[in-house]
Amino acid sequence: MSIQKTIAHSFNEIKSILLQFDDDMYRKELKIISNGTIGQHFRHIIEFYFCFIEAQQNGCVCYDERKRNYLWETSVIESLNIINQLNNDFLQLDLTKKIKLKQNYYNDSFLIESTNQRELMYCFDHSIHHFAILKIALTTTFPTVKIPTNFGIASSTLHFQKQEK
Repeated sequence: MSIQKTIAHSFNEIKSILLQFDDDMYRKELKIISNGTIGQHFRHIIEFYFCFIEAQQNGCVCYDERKRNYLWETSVIESLNIINQLNNDFLQLDLTKKIKLKQNYYNDSFLIESTNQRELMYCFDHSIHHFAILKIALTTTFPTVKIPTNFGIASSTLHFQKQEK
């Protein structure tokens, strides 16, 4: 499966969850995630992908310097809209295109070579651990929300679990 198809599948899982929410639920502070919200976690995931797409213009991505869009943490409709837009953008990408990655550490920054494919994979991998956090919050606070079976479980974990059976 290509990385674009993998992400499209992941976005479909996100959409299946978001479609069960209204804005008040999306913005509700949850003690189990340190008074964070479902919307904040989805915004964070979306912003990494959006930052990567914006970097196509200048050839350098820096996730540390991404723009925060608070509409994506407060509005289910806005989140759904940007997810659909991003999914379309991914289909247009040249995965072999080289891109620079800027990383800020303390008072220093580093610039390394990467590719679109590698950065998309990073965004996807990064989203998985947020999905795991979201799954905990969803199952404890919103038990009626239907969550995709393998949501928040890394494919390597699924593979290992399958071998153990």
